[in-house]
Amino acid sequence: MAQPSASDAMTATARELYEAASAAYAKQDYATCEAKGLAAWGVMRHPQVAAQLGACELELEKARAAAEHLTFFLGHAADTDAEARALAEKLLVRAKTKVAHVSVGSPVNGAELRVDGVDVGVLPNEVFLEPGRHTLLARKEGLADWRTDVDVGAGEERTLTATFNAAPTGGVDPIAAGLGFGLGGAGAIVSIVLGAVAAGKDGDIAALHDSLAGDPYACGSGTHDAACADLANVLAERDGLATAATWTGALSGALLLGTGVYVAVAASAGDPVTALFIPDFGVGHAGAMVRGSF
Repeated sequence: MAQPSASDAMTATARELYEAASAAYAKQDYATCEAKGLAAWGVMRHPQVAAQLGACELELEKARAAAEHLTFFLGHAADTDAEARALAEKLLVRAKTKVAHVSVGSPVNGAELRVDGVDVGVLPNEVFLEPGRHTLLARKEGLADWRTDVDVGAGEERTLTATFNAAPTGGVDPIAAGLGFGLGGAGAIVSIVLGAVAAGKDGDIAALHDSLAGDPYACGSGTHDAACADLANVLAERDGLATAATWTGALSGALLLGTGVYVAVAASAGDPVTALFIPDFGVGHAGAMVRGSF
């Protein structure tokens, strides 16, 4: 390929690597040519580097990469002499016979384009694909993704248009759902543990009753003050644990129920779902109120 002029402003490192690639190409050492060319490309994406790299890759039967680099050269080297452009165009024609050329346009400019999961730039764009099946994905913030699978053959030319719809709103907030189910489940476990501990106190209460010989008036006689004090303490502990187990169970149950309702409604809603779960406890009852928009 033609040597770059001083006006091309290639860096010293890129120029040295480019010249090494050109020398290797002249010796038909295409592997070294590619290696040096890729190194120069990594230093500076210069049109002349792209042209030399494309020529090496074409000789190595890497038609897709060659087509990409030759296209870059032709699109960015406006001041290149006619002979160099003609040579690049001839090489590009050879490369295109072995790959598919796909042009992707869109009424929405600037969307990111990926081919088989690899970012290839923004729309509009032209990509070269190996023969076979490929997945194209275009993504733009605030819009639903555009995706298509294409089967292409060698030498095929195809034009696609990426169309976007408004991104769906609403849906389940995974953080809110996770917190709701997590806290509700933890509360249920705590309630079970508290209830079990409270039930365990019944054995201690029965043993203390036995120590009082079953006399219901023993604690008023003054003869069993220590046992009566122990009995009173154990009864208070049991009742406190039972009450805590009831309240914790009610709250966790309400939280689990409320989260389940939220998930069910949000999963099918087209609009954002907001909900507020308010615990409601009082004398003789426990529960929760659910308020929000669905």
